[in-house]
Formats: sequence, structure tokens, C-alpha cells
Amino acid sequence: MLRGMVAPTPRRRISVRIRLLSPEEGGPRRAWASGSWAHWNLGHTEDGRLAVEGGRLWLGPLAALPPGEEVDALLEPLVPELWARVVPGMVLPMHELSRVIGRAVVCAEDAVG
Repeated sequence: MLRGMVAPTPRRRISVRIRLLSPEEGGPRRAWASGSWAHWNLGHTEDGRLAVEGGRLWLGPLAALPPGEEVDALLEPLVPELWARVVPGMVLPMHELSRVIGRAVVCAEDAVG
């Protein structure tokens, strides 16, 4: 490694099954593009505050997820340390501002370099 370079840290990727709500359910009217950022409700912190953190959603071969549809995907946390309590089986509401627009069920997690 060259002087002054920083070794990259592995990114955390979480396998999820994501369903984007339909507009009738309060979801978006447009499809959600693969690689887009969203806010995810991770539950409450130890002091009772709501933990909503950023994460990028990768939809595999799909370019976008239409409202009302469901797919297997990868979720990449913006700050992985803040996602330490996320485990398989958790349901993570997906937010657009304060509105819930989808839900992801955590299937598994992997660290990818």
C-alpha cells in the first residue's frame, strides 16, 4: 500500500426480502431505483429514541422495484456500526421522510470487501 492510503474496510451487506407498499397502502407512486438510498427504522436505542439510519438498496438484476411488488435484495448500511442490532428475522420499515413506504425482512448478513 502506498504511503497515505487508507485500507478499505469491508462493507456490510444485509440480505433482505423487500416489499414496496402500493400507493393505496401509503407507498410511493413511482418505482424505487436500485442503488437508491432510503431511511430504515432499526427500532429504539437503549435510551428509548427511535433509530432511523440510512442504507442503500440493491435490487440485483432489477433496475427498479415497482410499488406493490416484492423482491430479494441487498441492503448496504451507510454507517455499519449503527446497524449492529440488526439480525435475521427483523422487519425494517423503509421510510421516505416520516412516511413508511416499504418493509424489509432481514434474511442474512455478509461482509463484502
